[in-house]
Amino acid sequence: MARRIFVTGGSGFVGSAIVGELTRRGHRVNALANRRDLPTSDLVTPVRGNLLDSSTLDRGVAGCDAVIHLVGIIDERPKQGVTFERIHVEGTRAIVEAARRAGVGRFVHMSALGARPNAPSRYHQTKYAAEQIVTSSDLDWTILRPSMLHGPGGDFMRNAARWARKQSPPYLFMPYFGPGLLGRGRPARLQPVYVDDVARAFADALDNAKAVAQTYPLPGAQTLTWPEFEQTIADFHQLLVFGGGIHRIARPHPGS
Repeated sequence: MARRIFVTGGSGFVGSAIVGELTRRGHRVNALANRRDLPTSDLVTPVRGNLLDSSTLDRGVAGCDAVIHLVGIIDERPKQGVTFERIHVEGTRAIVEAARRAGVGRFVHMSALGARPNAPSRYHQTKYAAEQIVTSSDLDWTILRPSMLHGPGGDFMRNAARWARKQSPPYLFMPYFGPGLLGRGRPARLQPVYVDDVARAFADALDNAKAVAQTYPLPGAQTLTWPEFEQTIADFHQLLVFGGGIHRIARPHPGS
C-alpha cells in the first residue's frame, strides 16, 4: 500500500538510498534535506529547514502516514552548535513530538550498532539516549541499528580509501581504531553493511506489523579486522567496485 513518508536526512548517504527504495515501491516522500541537490520527482517533495525547528517539522509530517528518522552526525562542531546531544537527543525528541502532534503513529528510527548507556563514546551514548525517547513514546516504533555502512558516496569510505592509498594523512600508518599506540594494538573487528541492504531493511520494516516495538541489529555478514577491512578498500580503486567487495547481508531481519 502506497504511503506518504517523512524522511529526515533525505539528502544524506543513507537517506538518498532509503528515499530511492521507498519511491521504487511507490511511496511518496517528504524529504527533510540540508542540501540543494536532492533529486526531485513526482514522488519526492523536498522540505528545507532545520531538524530542531518545529515549524519545519510540522510542514514535513503534514499529510504523512509514517516517519523515518535518520539524522545523525559522526563529528561534533560545538562552535556551530552541532553536538551529539543536540542532534541525536534533542533532534529525536523534536521529531517524535512533531509526529505526535500530527497524529502520525508509525515511526522507524535509525540508531547504531553499539548504542548503549555505558558505551565508551558519546556518539553511542547519545544514540542510546535517542532510542529511549523513541521507546518511551506512544508511537508504533521500530529501531534499526546498522553497523558501519559502506557503499558508493559514503564519507567514511572515501576517507578510508584515501588513507589506504596514502593520498591523505596519516601517511605513515593506517588509523586502525584499535587499542594501543597509534591504534597498533590488537585491532578491533567490524561487520560493514551495504547501504542498499539497510535501505531495504527500513522499507521492509515500515510495512511489517511484526516489526513494531522491535529493535534490530543490522551488521554485515562478514567480520573483518580493521587491517583486513582497509586492505580490502586498498584493493579496489573505485568505491563503486568496492560496493561488491564485502558480502551483503542476505535479507535484513525486519523483512523476514
